[in-house]
Amino acid sequence: MTAQVVIAKPNKLDWRRSKEYGELKWKLLVDSTITNTSDISVGALKIKPNHSLALHSHSPKELYIIKTGKGLLLKPEKNEIIKTGDVVFISENAPHGVRNIGKNSLIIYWIFQTDCWEEVKYNFRT
Repeated sequence: MTAQVVIAKPNKLDWRRSKEYGELKWKLLVDSTITNTSDISVGALKIKPNHSLALHSHSPKELYIIKTGKGLLLKPEKNEIIKTGDVVFISENAPHGVRNIGKNSLIIYWIFQTDCWEEVKYNFRT
């Protein structure tokens, strides 16, 4: 691939949703399915107040950057509060989830070292 710079403009993209993920909404920002990129995928997740991304794991490492809001990072050993500006590193196969505990939508940027989000296989805990 030749050297390039890609600019994602989240405000110009529509939120996506699927019955599989309930009330959660997301946008793909840098992803090989929509941009001519590889080796990294970035997206935005929107969680409404009192809703959650259930406890899950996946093989790629992940970063969360909390754009806006306040949430509870769900972990088997101890939950922790996360808020605007926080950055969370999640290692391979580490169980994690997020619950919005604020009054407004919680928006999180996710980053995977994959070509696209579709490559990430979620293993939800019951």
